[in-house]
Amino acid sequence: MLDHISHSQIQLFNCPLRYKKIRIDKEYEIGNEALSEGSFVHKCIEDYTLWCLDNNQIDEDVIKEIFKREFVNYKIPDYNFDRLYKSMKIFAHNFNHQYVLDAEKQFDVDLGDDCIMSGRIDRVDLIEYNGRSMIRIVDYKNQVNIVRGDGIITPQMRLYGIVAANFLYPEYDLIQRAIYYTRYNVLVAEDPKPMYELQEDTEDTIEYYKTQRAKIKHCFDTDTFEAVAGEHCYQYGGCPVAKAGKCPLHKESPKGIIEMYRAYHAKKLDVDNLRKQIKTYITENGNVQVDDKEVGYVLTSTEGLSLGALIELINKANVDVDGITIPKTKIIKRLKDAGVEKETIDKLLYFTTKTKLSL
Repeated sequence: MLDHISHSQIQLFNCPLRYKKIRIDKEYEIGNEALSEGSFVHKCIEDYTLWCLDNNQIDEDVIKEIFKREFVNYKIPDYNFDRLYKSMKIFAHNFNHQYVLDAEKQFDVDLGDDCIMSGRIDRVDLIEYNGRSMIRIVDYKNQVNIVRGDGIITPQMRLYGIVAANFLYPEYDLIQRAIYYTRYNVLVAEDPKPMYELQEDTEDTIEYYKTQRAKIKHCFDTDTFEAVAGEHCYQYGGCPVAKAGKCPLHKESPKGIIEMYRAYHAKKLDVDNLRKQIKTYITENGNVQVDDKEVGYVLTSTEGLSLGALIELINKANVDVDGITIPKTKIIKRLKDAGVEKETIDKLLYFTTKTKLSL
């Protein structure tokens, strides 16, 4: 049985069989290009932040050295070099280490009933806000979609909040939780709150983690790790246990899992909202060319539309935007003209069509 548990372990325990095969038996690993890229970006930011704190200065040349070293270590595809390096240069240019109170802050807190939660907060800033001291809890995310408002307060961020308010920094006046989207170098934060509000909001969060810990303990005590279906079956390219045909709930081949992965993403997409995104993108970029009702515009996975929107676009034979039809072939051409690598386009087509198209 685990002495300490973390939020990531609880997430993996959504399916006890998956947890056992990956963490205990070590037969499989969860990983794909997106996860590797996220880990790589996090490592670069972590090393640069710690260097700045240790040396009490900033030096943008240091991020270049760190980037080149870790780019090789994480085996990131070469076609991502320019995009990622540009993002890291922007981060280093905007970074001010003088506001950072802690970086990679480890914690082990006893929530009671043998529930000891462990974790690591990416960054903790100390800021003066309207004449009062405020702690800002920052979590780094490399995802494509930006979540705003209450959407940033995930169970993980709720845990970080109560740990900071009750155990790490109870002496400060205000607290704020924020997500830093490394892909865009954008910080999205909730409104500052008095520290006592999170202290009063502790009970429900603690009860949630106690319940999760009890479920994990039951699995270990009874040596019962059953498969449980859910979104985790199809995320990150599909569960490795299911793809290997070792899950009793999914007897399909790897191809079958990919089909379920497609269905999972297609279900999440709102076509009407997608069309609004396309229309907004065309309007804001101002590079629309109308010729016999054909629209020409640059489209990439990092500008304007999410990866999910790109997948939906390529998956359609034609996309209709307010009466204007955009053929699939034109979308693919625009992707190529915009400089999107052939490997990226192949990957999109692989997940959205039964047979790969010839490019």
